[in-house]
Amino acid sequence: MIVRKGDFYFSLVLDFICVFVFTTSFSFPIEAAIFPQLSSALLFVLSSFLMFASFKGKSEGTNTANKKGFKYTSAILLIVGFVVYTLLVNLLGYILTTLALVYYTIFVIGYRKQKWLIITSIVSVALTYAIFGLLLGVPLPVSFITRLIQG
Repeated sequence: MIVRKGDFYFSLVLDFICVFVFTTSFSFPIEAAIFPQLSSALLFVLSSFLMFASFKGKSEGTNTANKKGFKYTSAILLIVGFVVYTLLVNLLGYILTTLALVYYTIFVIGYRKQKWLIITSIVSVALTYAIFGLLLGVPLPVSFITRLIQG
């Protein structure tokens, strides 16, 4: 039996976070508590599956990521991209910065087909804007130009 320690510890931390979020959500109003309770319960189940899966495996196929070599530069570039996104989203607005972030993230991961990158970026931003901005009524950041025009 092979234990993938990274998966085990990651799932253990996720389980603790899920329990914390679930128990904390009981102090919320009933309507506000539903989403954190459902999402933390689902994440708890999925991370528990990961924990149990970390005990399985064959010695040959467990380190496929290590055979290719983990690219630290990609991870660092993604972190930098998320930090820049966080800094710019209130200045440039949700739509523009999220389009750039989705495109950048997919590009850093390794996909290079421009048509696919553009379509995926536009569709994902349109879907998230429709869900959060229109359906749920969550106020999303707008650009400084829009704020100047609206007063």
